[in-house]
Amino acid sequence: MLGRLWQLLKRELRVALETFLAAWVLLTVGLQLWCLFDSPKLHGAGDVLLLLTVGGVICAFYTFWPACIVTACRVVYRVLGWGAYVGALLGALGIVVVLVLWRHLFGGLLVEVFTGAGPMGPCGGHAGGPAAVLALLCLLGAIVTSPASLWALAKLFLAVGAAVLLGSLPGTLLWLALLLRKVAKLASAGVSR
Repeated sequence: MLGRLWQLLKRELRVALETFLAAWVLLTVGLQLWCLFDSPKLHGAGDVLLLLTVGGVICAFYTFWPACIVTACRVVYRVLGWGAYVGALLGALGIVVVLVLWRHLFGGLLVEVFTGAGPMGPCGGHAGGPAAVLALLCLLGAIVTSPASLWALAKLFLAVGAAVLLGSLPGTLLWLALLLRKVAKLASAGVSR
């Protein structure tokens, strides 16, 4: 039984690697072609070569994570079928519901972050534009130097993390049930042979 599961795992990992490489190359080439056609007028072969080499590296950097997402979607579908997407939708919906239900808690913790910072001096005197960056840095400095504000910020991050974990629980449990059912089905197919 374990030997059969190991063979299936190796096959799925091979498929995942092939999917990732294909998606990465296709997305990189597509983005590179879009950059080539969208770029301003190129002067000579040197500009085209520079765009293809340096632009190819940059495009490969930008398409790495989208290729990972494509790979994850394909592997999850291959293993769990359409129920995987129901679990993802259920998890996302759960996160949104918990965040909406806890919005007053988050608002109170955010107010606590700013009240814990104490007097902020000239932070509020800045206008828009480049002065807004100074106001943001001043505000950040006031929050970081106040222990009460840091504690309130830690509580806010913990509350948001707890909300995301709690909200994603229904989708995660559905995924776990589907995965256990698939493993049990594979194990019973291996025993019956």
